[in-house]
Amino acid sequence: MKLRNYPIDELRKAVNEDFQYLPDSHCYAIYSSSKKLIGYIRALKWNNCDILPIVKDFNVDLGSFISGLRPSPDEVWHIGRFVIDQEEIRHDEKLMNKRITILKLLLFCAFTHIANAKNGIALAECDSKLYTKLKLLGIDSTVIGKSQMYFGSETIPIYNTSTGVRNFVESNKSICYV
Repeated sequence: MKLRNYPIDELRKAVNEDFQYLPDSHCYAIYSSSKKLIGYIRALKWNNCDILPIVKDFNVDLGSFISGLRPSPDEVWHIGRFVIDQEEIRHDEKLMNKRITILKLLLFCAFTHIANAKNGIALAECDSKLYTKLKLLGIDSTVIGKSQMYFGSETIPIYNTSTGVRNFVESNKSICYV
């Protein structure tokens, strides 16, 4: 991934945060045939203790938000660090033809955890362009706070329910065999 123009302090903070979350995380990466990282996503099962980015960076009152949901979620997941190196994909015709598949595969991997929960939710800080793509893929997300500039793009705090992502997961099972 190209990390041009990102303040080094912001990147250090993100790396340190990721190490803190590692024990409760499921991380997925896609590499090109030339062994370059082209996509990554993390699904973190919240332990009710760690302070998530949606709280500290977007000021979402997670306790009030969760207590207001009916029925109350049995699992809370955080989807984060979702990146796809579009520049690398643009320079490889085979990858260019698979860019939607790459997007779907990473989402499938992360969303499977939420879809398997009886009554789970997924929280995320979502780039505004990705938010639009999620809708096109049939994944309706609910905005739960104000957007802001985050890692260089307009980002929106959102959530999805396990029911909301289950259809996407069910209809994309075949993607694992691509």
